[in-house]
Amino acid sequence: MTKKTPADTYDPDRAWRIFDQLKEGKSYAELAAMADMPDMDTLEKWLHTEPHFLRLVRLARGCQAQDNINEIKNIADNVSIDNPAAVEKARLQCEVRMWMAEQLYPLLYASRK
Repeated sequence: MTKKTPADTYDPDRAWRIFDQLKEGKSYAELAAMADMPDMDTLEKWLHTEPHFLRLVRLARGCQAQDNINEIKNIADNVSIDNPAAVEKARLQCEVRMWMAEQLYPLLYASRK
């Protein structure tokens, strides 16, 4: 029988479940609304006090950023260049995803101007 821990007690197994949810694009608010997940204040506290949790969050954000980069490549590779409206839509989609990647993982994807 496994011992139940309160939602605000740091638990590496719970941290890995949070990692999986963040990697899939869930927000902190969505996580906090889920059963057996910590509230927003606890998540913020863990970011500042739990090095393991901070590393997992950074890794999850890096995975999200890479997913955005993969989407950019897919959009750019599949746009019909004969349709100016489609090209403009694809350009906007790519710019938004690049902005998101920069926000999620600035060390790797932020432009160096």
